[in-house]
Amino acid sequence: MAGTSFFMVSNVLVLVLVLLLLVLLLVLMMIEQWERNWATLIVMSNPSFSSGFIASFNPSFTSLNWSEKRICIVGGGFGGLYTALNLAKYLEAKGKSKETSVTLISDSERFVYSPFLYELVTGELQDWEVAPVYTDVLKGTGVKFLQGKAQSVDKINKTISVDLASLSGGGKQEVSYDKLILATGGNSKDEKEGEPGVFGFRSLEDAKKLRARLAGLKFANKKPIKIAVVGGGYPGIELSCSLAANMKKNVDITIFQRGDKILPRANLYNRIVATQRLAELGVKKFLRTEVVEIKDDSVSWKQNNGAVAEDKFDIIIRASSSRPSVLNGLDVQEEDGRIHVNDMLKVKEEEDLYAVGDIARCIDSSGSPVPSTAQIAMQQAEVAAWNVVADLTGGVPLTFRRQDLGEMLSLGGYTASLSSKAFGLQLDDKLAHLLRREWNEGAASSC
Repeated sequence: MAGTSFFMVSNVLVLVLVLLLLVLLLVLMMIEQWERNWATLIVMSNPSFSSGFIASFNPSFTSLNWSEKRICIVGGGFGGLYTALNLAKYLEAKGKSKETSVTLISDSERFVYSPFLYELVTGELQDWEVAPVYTDVLKGTGVKFLQGKAQSVDKINKTISVDLASLSGGGKQEVSYDKLILATGGNSKDEKEGEPGVFGFRSLEDAKKLRARLAGLKFANKKPIKIAVVGGGYPGIELSCSLAANMKKNVDITIFQRGDKILPRANLYNRIVATQRLAELGVKKFLRTEVVEIKDDSVSWKQNNGAVAEDKFDIIIRASSSRPSVLNGLDVQEEDGRIHVNDMLKVKEEEDLYAVGDIARCIDSSGSPVPSTAQIAMQQAEVAAWNVVADLTGGVPLTFRRQDLGEMLSLGGYTASLSSKAFGLQLDDKLAHLLRREWNEGAASSC
């Protein structure tokens, strides 16, 4: 009886601790946002901090014709959307929102909150929860949305050539700009040349195609469904865990990773938890393994001894990294599609171009290279938006410094891993899942 009472008391204490940690996390998020809003109001509204101070050093500032100012953002991922939202906020604080045009260009009609794509595939969430339409997200901000694919940039005439989607009228349109923010993310591997049957996993369409394929195989009573996942980074590991936890013995998953470890960019704690989770779910992984050919329904790979092995799969998914979209006319893009920016996120040797997110190759003000993650893209969006407005008004620009808030992994079956030096947390299992869900839902609701 005493043992039972002790067990019950222990459970209550754990629950109380969880709630306290959750409240602390939310309070810290609110404080951080309050500080940013307060800084925005002070610097953007007080002449001694912005226009009045800088005007004395910049005579052209007082003669700026705001009715002609046009800001364009190409790409509607985390970097692009949050840049647009922050621009709306800063321009409103400056009292210039009605005199400045902000246009967001994306080839999709929906913003995809990618951390929830895994739950979309497994049926835990619906399309509208994961991918709201841009017109709803931007409602009331004054930001214009243009659906179409940006093809080229004319830096001399400051125009963007856009192939409009049918919902935007179709055809081509030249969009003029005074300041341009490039935020094009990576391309999906779904349509990679020579691999027409391979699934990608970056977009809403990728997730829906994969979900439909799984449903078809389940309807045909295919057991187990054999799945090959090429790439052992964040998307590959999180997707594999979600599928394995959801489908249990009805799926047979194999991960192919070229490097000598999974999650090479993750911290050690999360990598250990993920490795244990894969073993618990029965997911096989081949490390130091190069996939040499994908043909029809088979994968060929080079083994450690140099011999080539081959096996057939029902579904083949490329979850490896992909390169940013290439825009004609941007001679600043490198072979991998990325663009060097300075610590103010301005494209080097360009006055009117900025870049954020996957396309930006950035060294922050501390001298550290910046990884391509959604968390970083959202942080860059704040600085880029601020600096664009400062550039137009003669205000004080900010340098970008990465704030490492930690990382969270979805590991399927209401299980996750969370590691954060900033908050002093290392958690896994259902508690980490709860905190990850709360954090992501809070971030999603802010857009």
